[in-house]
Amino acid sequence: MLSVTYAAKEHWPQIEQVLARVWGDDDYVAESWLHWLEHPEEGISIVALWDGIPVGTAHVNFRRDAALWFHAMRIDPDYQGRGISGEMNRFAISELKKLGYSTAYAAIDMENIPSKKAAERSGFELLYFYRALAYPRDTAESGEEETASDAAQDSSDEIAAISEITTWQKAPLTEVPAYLAQITPYLQPPREWLMIGWEICDPDEKSVAEAICWDEDCYLRKWSSPDADAWAAIYDFDEDAIVMSPACSDPSQWSAALQGIKATLGEKSFFIWLTPDDPLYEASLAAGMVVKPDNGYEIWRLRF
Repeated sequence: MLSVTYAAKEHWPQIEQVLARVWGDDDYVAESWLHWLEHPEEGISIVALWDGIPVGTAHVNFRRDAALWFHAMRIDPDYQGRGISGEMNRFAISELKKLGYSTAYAAIDMENIPSKKAAERSGFELLYFYRALAYPRDTAESGEEETASDAAQDSSDEIAAISEITTWQKAPLTEVPAYLAQITPYLQPPREWLMIGWEICDPDEKSVAEAICWDEDCYLRKWSSPDADAWAAIYDFDEDAIVMSPACSDPSQWSAALQGIKATLGEKSFFIWLTPDDPLYEASLAAGMVVKPDNGYEIWRLRF
């Protein structure tokens, strides 16, 4: 029998096992779950129980203007498809109404059809989406193959331009105000939040600083040339890298900044999450990147 309740510390041993089965060792939820319990002022955590055993969890983060951020929903693979996500949504919405909240947001992977259906059933509506852009040689899904002559020409061009490439250096948090000054003018409703670290955050110095740093490691990077500066959150993993919420003082220089990312990451593949109305979206396509089909994040909203 399914039930949903507020999370408690005694649920952690089973929830830790659930998280390991869903995402393995790289799940930020495993690093954050106990922190959320210790800081109820940041939001609420809930668990789904099946016959009294924890099989799912989610967190709702408090945002500005009576808004909420639904995220970190994880369900044991053996229990998926049983309506658990919808039941967790219903429980959370009922509790949050009592607290006076009126709007909730959620980000859902574009390929996660069950979560999108659960969001729709809970009353969420799709607001906008991020697409993943990558270089053709970095993604087999692009449907485009690079010929040997193309690759040779690319290599020659890159070697010729290498003296002009500057790498992306780790930026101190003192750079956050300059970063915000570049990106904030492009944040218009409904795209009025920053997508950093797989969650939306307010475009202010404190929120960005908190979202961009995990375990005392800051993922904000900066690229500089004589003509422009650029910033982004760059997450460098074992197999590939993800670039989130980039900003550039001169979009016409973005192609050079992308070469800087390639120089920084070496042979590693990377992709960038951008909304189609971002000024760097078309600049990325013009620089030779392509859209990765069915890869990206959708932002949904619920009004109570």
